[in-house]
Amino acid sequence: MQTQMDYRKIDLIVVYIANVINIIISFLFMARISALPPLEHALGIINIILGFSLGYIAIINKKNQRDKGGSISSDPDFLIFHCRTHS
Repeated sequence: MQTQMDYRKIDLIVVYIANVINIIISFLFMARISALPPLEHALGIINIILGFSLGYIAIINKKNQRDKGGSISSDPDFLIFHCRTHS
């Protein structure tokens, strides 16, 4: 029972982190339009740190065999990163 509760907490943390990343991305777009490179740089670093946290949680879930259809490739941030590095 306790491990199930821990998984629920982890799932909530993933949802919160993903939402914060999306909000940061919208602020990044506004900073780019406003030509504020220092703010853009800081938000980008924060976004990368949060992205690594999501990746770490995905690896832990994969090790614990909790991957139920959700993989890193379906994450929109991964797709943005993939398109950004291949353009």
